[in-house]
Amino acid sequence: LQHFAVRGQRRLSAAGNALVVGGRTLELGREWRPLRTAVTADLQAGLVFAGYGISDPEGGRDDYAGLDVQGRIVVVLRKGPRCDEPGTRYAEQDARGESNPAREHITYAGKVNAALRHGAAALLVVNDPAHHPPGSPEDEPQPFRDIGFGGDQGRTAASLPAASLSAAAGIALGLDLAALEAQLADAPARGGLLEGMASLSVRTERPEVATANVLGYLPGADQGLDGEHVLIGAHMDHLGLGGRGDSNAGAGAAGQIHNGADDNASGTAGLLGVARLLAAQRDGLRRGVVFAAWSGEEWGLLGSRHYANEPELPLGDLVAVVNMDMIGRSKGGYLAIEGVGTSPTFPELVTAKKAVEPALFCTEKTFAVGTAAEVCRTINPVVSAVGEKIFCPAPVCPLESSITSVESLASATVPEVICVPAIFFAT
Repeated sequence: LQHFAVRGQRRLSAAGNALVVGGRTLELGREWRPLRTAVTADLQAGLVFAGYGISDPEGGRDDYAGLDVQGRIVVVLRKGPRCDEPGTRYAEQDARGESNPAREHITYAGKVNAALRHGAAALLVVNDPAHHPPGSPEDEPQPFRDIGFGGDQGRTAASLPAASLSAAAGIALGLDLAALEAQLADAPARGGLLEGMASLSVRTERPEVATANVLGYLPGADQGLDGEHVLIGAHMDHLGLGGRGDSNAGAGAAGQIHNGADDNASGTAGLLGVARLLAAQRDGLRRGVVFAAWSGEEWGLLGSRHYANEPELPLGDLVAVVNMDMIGRSKGGYLAIEGVGTSPTFPELVTAKKAVEPALFCTEKTFAVGTAAEVCRTINPVVSAVGEKIFCPAPVCPLESSITSVESLASATVPEVICVPAIFFAT
């Protein structure tokens, strides 16, 4: 075992988190939770109600219009007006059935960012009764987690103290949520000051977590190669426990261990299988082989980074690395071997003993083609957007095989397509 320590995910401290509104102390966990937007907070201020907390002049709605929220704690409702009705301003899809960017205004991140822009000291987001009936199982404060990703597709939220409140807590504080929801359906908020003061304290921490890479070694038989070795690796961690609303297994999987059958139990099983096969023929190995089951990959390649900083064998003697990640499924009947562009010998090595001829060689190249993003996604769903570029490990290259005239493509916003070096085999 190669032991090392990492900083765990930020969590609420056991003490120091408190929300008092109008002299009433709310119960942490049942009635409120801090949002993961500020690592610490201590403030007291007056309250002002700002509808849904939407600031969307382009869409004809600004709940902050005419309100002075400078230095105050803003109270808003969760979600947005008529957001479940197809084709409306804040629906999941726009009138064309495509992802609706305006929906960002009603995400937690959008509301936090709007409150910060208007000078608020903090934000309290109260569950709307339409989606979270008071007292129902759905009426829970938001779990303490990042709110700019996952189920909340807004941009990363600003560093503003913020909290999520249950609808029941909002009613207990004197808000007529049902009446407010009806009033806000078609018109911006007629907000204003609320009675009383509120105080908010937030304390968080990042605990140190002990973990380890699992390493094995088979020595090489050729003494003339003087310590040269190959490393075969796969990460053995997945994503921990499932939270409500962020697990592909559904709400029933919340709090259960997510083992990651494909990502990456499949690669770990492949690593063990290769180790077993090579151990049976160890006398024929010219070079040594290091087997590495990495920990902390999903937190940022932490295990492999630790090995690179503190290798068990000299990195100068490491001649090649083979990594197996998510090898349990084949998309579209193809097997992809990526990274072949990192060595001029890899393409020949990979195809030398393959019974089936490669379906396609992808070399590293860039196309300045305007609409390549949409074309590639139509032909191959593996394409993923990164910033303003498209990284395309496509089994069929649409720009070389399917498109004869770049000028004939419709307009698009992505200026380049980056083809990642890879080899695809039909399986």
